[in-house]
Amino acid sequence: MSLDKLKKSDQGFTIFEVLIALFIIAMVFVAIPLSNPNNRQALQTSVDDIDRAVRFATNESVLRNTITRLTIDLGKSPSEYFVEFSTTENFLLPDPEEGDKKVKTLEESEKEETKKSKIDKSFSKIPEFEEMKREIHHTVFIMGAYLGDKTKMIKEGKIHLYFYPSGERDGALILFVTDDEVAGLEILSFQQKTKVHYEPVFAEDIANLEDEQRKAAEEIYSRWK
Repeated sequence: MSLDKLKKSDQGFTIFEVLIALFIIAMVFVAIPLSNPNNRQALQTSVDDIDRAVRFATNESVLRNTITRLTIDLGKSPSEYFVEFSTTENFLLPDPEEGDKKVKTLEESEKEETKKSKIDKSFSKIPEFEEMKREIHHTVFIMGAYLGDKTKMIKEGKIHLYFYPSGERDGALILFVTDDEVAGLEILSFQQKTKVHYEPVFAEDIANLEDEQRKAAEEIYSRWK
């Protein structure tokens, strides 16, 4: 080894080389979301809880030989949910097309509310779900749900999923969100199983967190439809 090469090796890294290395490390950390393991556990628990409620409602509908429904109240914080059974056979389920109309007359709105009220009165909570308050983990929020083949997400009010004595049920995609991840619980209409889809949230700061959550939810929705 020549003297010049020996002197160069003794000098170590230059400042420029150190800066380049730090830049590469910083890019790696930006690319990887700083996930909180507690968030994943809370997300998994919330998805599992709703999944169990879906299975319970399915079984109760067959056992009771009546329509049951799972209701998720997005107006509560954290969101609450419960399972109900129908106490009458003489009612019409809500028309999904009615809720999609952007402009409604006062008369149409009143008729819709009256119909919803009659349907609500025909359901009673199943005792097993009255024993304790059931709610989603406080670090998880439900962004909304797509029902059937509808392209519009229900993002406020109450989500109603109906289950029938034949074993059939409403198909749906329910979206759960944390700061790190979005999960989509897919409920199949004619099969007694569910699927869960996960999508990471890549947010550099709190300012664009909501946009990144929305993008992750849209990615799950694109795979579902």
